Amino acid sequence: LFNGDFDIENVEDIESSINMDSKITISSCLFESILGAVKPEDRFQLVRHGYFVVDRFMNKSSKLVVNRIVPLKSTK
Repeated sequence: LFNGDFDIENVEDIESSINMDSKITISSCLFESILGAVKPEDRFQLVRHGYFVVDRFMNKSSKLVVNRIVPLKSTK
């Protein structure tokens, strides 16, 4: 996520250190119906994709927003 070292006290330094290629947005995804009951910060595994957490700032009226915590190792 970060490109090298940064000073935690310097917000501008942190923002310039973020790897913008680390954010990938995928829309129009299909989820199992059980995920309709998730709450912010719930964690789960999506088979063959990794471990995810429900975004803590997700608005209940919006679409489900999840963030990948750890990808699963791919043999491809």
